[in-house]
Amino acid sequence: KVSEDCLYLNIFAPRTILNSTAAKLPILLWIYGGQYQAGSGSAYIYDGRFLANKTNTIVVTFNYRLAAFGYLVAGQGEDAATGNYGLLDQVAALRWTQENIGSFGGDKGRVTIFGQSSGSDSAATLLINPKFTDLFHQAIMMSVPFTIPHKSRWEALRLGEHLADKLNCSHGDMKCLRSKNSSALQAGIDRMGTFFSNPYRALEAAMKWGPTVDGNIVPAATVDSFAKGHFQSKPFIIGTTSEEARAYVYSLYNKP
Repeated sequence: KVSEDCLYLNIFAPRTILNSTAAKLPILLWIYGGQYQAGSGSAYIYDGRFLANKTNTIVVTFNYRLAAFGYLVAGQGEDAATGNYGLLDQVAALRWTQENIGSFGGDKGRVTIFGQSSGSDSAATLLINPKFTDLFHQAIMMSVPFTIPHKSRWEALRLGEHLADKLNCSHGDMKCLRSKNSSALQAGIDRMGTFFSNPYRALEAAMKWGPTVDGNIVPAATVDSFAKGHFQSKPFIIGTTSEEARAYVYSLYNKP
C-alpha cells in the first residue's frame, strides 16, 4: 500500500526493562535500505523484538519518504522542490528520539545509527554533516554504496524532468506536479524505468533516487567527504553483508 501517511516510528524494548531499575539502555536506530525507492521500517524482517532482547538495547525503526516523495528536485525559486526530504525525515526521527526515548528506558546519550545499502548511505550522509553531531554517537554502515555518488543539483533536476515527462507536466511546472495525487505520482515513478542523469555513472541504474548535494543538508558527496576525512569525530564501522544479492537474484529467477 502506498500512502503519504507513513511517517511513523516503532520502539522495541527488551523484556528485562519491565522489572529493571538499572541505568537506561543504549539505543540502536535502524535506517532501512531499498535503493531510496522501496522499504519500510515496519517490515516484518525489521521487527526489533529479537534484536532488543538479544542485545539488551532499545531498538528504534521508522519510515522516511522515498523516491520522488522524498528526493525530488524540480522547479526554481521559492516554489521549487529542493530534495532531501527523506533525509530530513531521518533527522526528525533522531530528534524525536533525543527528546522522548528516556520515557521508554533509553539513554539519549548512547544512540547508534545503523543501516544497510541506501540505509547505510543515509547513515554516512548524516555522519558528514556537523549539524547533526548531537543527534547520534556512533554509526554502523553495512554495504554503503560509495561507488554511486550523490547527485549534483543539475543531475537531480534532470531526473525530475524525466519524471515530469511521465506525468505529462512541463519541466519545472510545480503546479502540475503538485496536482498529482500520490497514486498518480507513484505510477509516474514506476514508468520511469532505467534513467541516467549522468551518462558516465552506469551504477546510477541501481539507485537513481537519493540525496542531492545542496551545501546544507548534504554538504558534499559522501565518497569525497570520507576520502578527505571530512566527517564527525565519532566511532563508526563500515562493512558488507553476506548474500545481499540474493534478493535481486530471486527477483529475476525462480530457481537460482
